[in-house]
Order: sequence, then structure tokens, then C-alpha cells
Amino acid sequence: MSWKLEAGSWKLEAGSWKLEAGSWKLEAGSWKLEAGSWKLESLRAVLNSAKLFFPLAATVHASRQSTRFKLQTLLL
Repeated sequence: MSWKLEAGSWKLEAGSWKLEAGSWKLEAGSWKLEAGSWKLESLRAVLNSAKLFFPLAATVHASRQSTRFKLQTLLL
């Protein structure tokens, strides 16, 4: 099943889902979160107890800087 919700510049899709707002983008499956020059990626996302829990390591990129670091767990 796939569904889509849009309001202004916000977009939310489910199946493999995507959330966008202006320059922000969040995708699940293999997900991506972007804001301006920043990009946050992970291999998979799990919806658990009404919280978004991303159990795998994520990588943060800043395209204007050469900074790269890993997050072991991200809990929203």
C-alpha cells in the first residue's frame, strides 16, 4: 500500500515513504534527511511504538565542509 499527503511544500508518502518541506527531505527504506547543504542518511528505518527509531549507523555530510561523522543511534 502506498499513500501520499501534501500541504504547501510538505510531502509525506508511505510505502517507501518520503517527507519533504522546502529544502528538507526525509525518506524511509533507505532514508535521507536534507537541509540546505546538510544530508543525513541511513540504510533503513523502523517505526516502533509511535516513535521513529533508526537503529543503524547514520552518516552526516556537510557539502560545504569536509566533516564526516557517524551516529550509532538516532531517536526521534
